[in-house]
Amino acid sequence: MGLVSDSIPNLIQGVSQQPFALRSPTQLDAQENCYSSVVEGLIQRPPTETVARISTTPYSNAFIHTINRTVDQRFKAVFTNGTVKVFDLDGVEHTVSTVDETLQIHSAVAVGAGQVYNIAPAPGETGVDFTVSGLGTATVTLQFSVNGSAWSDVATRTTNGTTADVTIGTNLFMRVNITAWTSGTVVATVTWKNMRYLVSTNPKLRIGAMTVADYTFVLNLDKVASMDETLSPVRDEEGLVFVAKGEYGSKYEIFIDEVSRADYTTSTTDVTTLSTTAIATQLYNDLVAWAGAGFTFTLIGSVIWIKKTSTFKLRTQDAQGGTSLIVFKGKTEKFSGLPAEAPDGFTIAIDADPTTDQGQYFVKAAVTQTGVAFGPVSWTECVRPGVQFNINPVTMPYTLIHNVDNTFTFQAVSWGDRVAGDTDTNLSPSFVGTTINKMAFYKNRLGFFADENFIFSEVGEYFNFFRTTITQLKDSDPVDSRATDINVSIIRQAVLFNKSLIMFSDQTQFEMPSTASLTPKTVTADVVSKFESLTDVAPLNAGKVINFLFSRENYVGMKELFVSNSNALILEAEEVSAHVPAYIPDGAFFMANSTLENVTGVLTDGDPGSIYIYKTTWKDEKKQQSAWFRWNFDDYTGLTCRVLSADFIGSTMYILIDRNGEVFIEKMRLLPNRTDPDSSYVTHIDRRITEEDLTSATYNSVTGQTTLTLPWNITSTQPIVVTRSVPDNSPYMDVGRQAQIVTATVGTPTIVVTGDWSTNPLWIGQRYLAQFDLSRIYVRDKTSGKIDPASVLQLLKGYVVYGASGAFIVRVIPEGGTTSDYIFTGRIVGDINNILGVVSLPSGRFPFSILKNNEHVQIQILSNAFLPFKITSIEWEGNYTKRSQGR
Repeated sequence: MGLVSDSIPNLIQGVSQQPFALRSPTQLDAQENCYSSVVEGLIQRPPTETVARISTTPYSNAFIHTINRTVDQRFKAVFTNGTVKVFDLDGVEHTVSTVDETLQIHSAVAVGAGQVYNIAPAPGETGVDFTVSGLGTATVTLQFSVNGSAWSDVATRTTNGTTADVTIGTNLFMRVNITAWTSGTVVATVTWKNMRYLVSTNPKLRIGAMTVADYTFVLNLDKVASMDETLSPVRDEEGLVFVAKGEYGSKYEIFIDEVSRADYTTSTTDVTTLSTTAIATQLYNDLVAWAGAGFTFTLIGSVIWIKKTSTFKLRTQDAQGGTSLIVFKGKTEKFSGLPAEAPDGFTIAIDADPTTDQGQYFVKAAVTQTGVAFGPVSWTECVRPGVQFNINPVTMPYTLIHNVDNTFTFQAVSWGDRVAGDTDTNLSPSFVGTTINKMAFYKNRLGFFADENFIFSEVGEYFNFFRTTITQLKDSDPVDSRATDINVSIIRQAVLFNKSLIMFSDQTQFEMPSTASLTPKTVTADVVSKFESLTDVAPLNAGKVINFLFSRENYVGMKELFVSNSNALILEAEEVSAHVPAYIPDGAFFMANSTLENVTGVLTDGDPGSIYIYKTTWKDEKKQQSAWFRWNFDDYTGLTCRVLSADFIGSTMYILIDRNGEVFIEKMRLLPNRTDPDSSYVTHIDRRITEEDLTSATYNSVTGQTTLTLPWNITSTQPIVVTRSVPDNSPYMDVGRQAQIVTATVGTPTIVVTGDWSTNPLWIGQRYLAQFDLSRIYVRDKTSGKIDPASVLQLLKGYVVYGASGAFIVRVIPEGGTTSDYIFTGRIVGDINNILGVVSLPSGRFPFSILKNNEHVQIQILSNAFLPFKITSIEWEGNYTKRSQGR
């Protein structure tokens, strides 16, 4: 047996669940509410600071989106079932206006009950306005139902007008019932705030958002996008007869329904009969004289306009093989042959040209003179009459628009119409008829992902997903293509990385490379990797890598996706949670990162009061740190604590947290070596506020006690009040002195302390426990790091090497023995800085006894003190018996 000593050089590699012998000595068995800093060592996590209480009721299953517009304009948008609220980062709520939505639920003369509609009000929407028009004599009743079978009369009208704010209550269905009708075509509508798009049983996972400048696009993953049923306008049956040229001794003839109704033969010698207008006039006179039933005839110059309310056939005949008298009805061969004069709005198809692969397209006449219905025109491309041409906006993503006065408007989008072609030549976007899974913004296009398809808008025209012309395919036209693989690959997530767009399905990753133009002709989406991923949670661009989650039975793991060193066309993945396979409980719903601090946070319903942190450090393209640890926010309380959102802006994490049914914005500053204002350290208490944030602080000279009224209810059995530093501390009590708490009842906002603290600068909050457990200590080979499992190590003592630290406890838990606590008070007798009334944060080595076999003892270091600790390393001594020569 020989005396040996060694050290653990640092403790910044986080938790490992590997067998002890396989771990790095710098990894830990557990790490709670600590932060692995390469600058400061292992320290307490930063405290949370209360910004504001934003709700006195819980936000159940809320989806929360950060709007990071400018440095001065940053907001949190909170989407719950059918509502949206917006707060700035100071917790001030900003007005969200909506555009009211009107639904026509009846238009008929029939007596009796009409069609049944879902009411689908937004939560908080208590009523609808019921409007009746077109009423002659009848009784029009609005009926509501809870189950769709038993109906109640809720509003009755016998005259045109509006019954306002009809109470919805618990009803889910509505219809109109008409009785005593004798006249009128009744039109009935209901109007309510346009929040129905946000109705969701699980907005946390089924609502998404993306911000582009002042527009935040809001997506309901359960809404099926559809075309509006409205059809493009259809005109009465009509045709044009155009006298293109006059020839000597030529007969011009018009046939309607295969019967000759007008004819004229020019003179063989009289040039005046060759005028195209003269020929047209003679033919027009014949038609007028015939006066066919339902027909109307109009003449302008050399063009006769023939129309009827029902279908008819029209053709012409001339002695020049159809080149002198031309008919335009339905379609024609060439655009160049269209007449210069036509009725305003006259529409005709131009036949496909097989020599150029140009498909059939439609053009419409636009009269160039104001107030003229038939005259000189220009011809422009248009949509085919009688087809669906616009996307139904209530089935598509909505926008939350930031206004100049810092208010917001939530409204549907007027998506671009099909303005050319028809349903065959200008296809509806492939997201129509299915749900949209994800949104993206790439190369100045708005993109949607639906099934295996990715659909991007016209360049710079983010609301248009139709071609604007069928005559040519432009590079700026919308892109609608498919990510193809041997397996079905439903695109559910997309993230920008290395200038390219990486798209995620459940098992495959595709790349839309930055080097390829994003046009209808050149678009490509190549398979770059095949890794299973948890697509409920958006992957994150973490700078050098993409972080994405995957499911491992009852737990969640994380991988990093990066460009392969051997082939730049391939992305490789490395699991960064392999050493903690059963660490993050299943139920992950959100992930955020700070590229400044190289920190990624994961939220999971499996541990709702915590954030799981992954911390990295890179040097010379090599990862020096890969640390997992947990921050929990429900110490010393049995009340509900749920982290709803945790997002980074710079080095600050903004947290929305539900504490016992009330929702708060809190922030946590991760900046290295940070100190509180006018102080040399950070006061580590959660929910921190100052005396300036108190509702009141009243001293009672009779009892000698001060009553502090907080702006929120206490949720911890360990509240704390401590003096803080200000530029001039001379009038106040010692900095860093704790108040003696007399009463502080959980669920109330009141703390009573001994003494007069009514004017003292204070920190008020609640303690949290920072703790880490050392991995098992072994003697390791200095070169290979391997251990000799057959040898015996009897640990004698250890030393905690610390810097600028307050109080902490070293807890030694021997297997089958009595736990021993070794308390470091933060005060060292004889230290020149150990001055009464002054906070002392010494540096040094703190010894503790172990006296146990290394495999039968657990060593913890913990603190719930408000002063910081910084643990840089651990040293130990022990007796070592070597039984193997293999080391």
